[in-house]
Amino acid sequence: MTGSFVRNVSDASAEMHPVAGVTIDVDRPESPFRDTGINIVVLEPGQPSCTYHSESVQEDYLVLGGRCVLILEGTAHALRP
Repeated sequence: MTGSFVRNVSDASAEMHPVAGVTIDVDRPESPFRDTGINIVVLEPGQPSCTYHSESVQEDYLVLGGRCVLILEGTAHALRP
């Protein structure tokens, strides 16, 4: 596959934010997949993952542990693993 890459999470850079948890950026800055961003975010209870925003492309969330609330077009959705 042209433009593919392999990245171990332990090799990716991580950034700690005092309010929004730890973000691990799995993408490469020069990634050929401009419409795809892969990030892992580790949140403590009560920490928001982001502020309200909209996307012009599809956005996905995968909950691996714990529970959270996704607000989509004004409707709250409880998410869990």
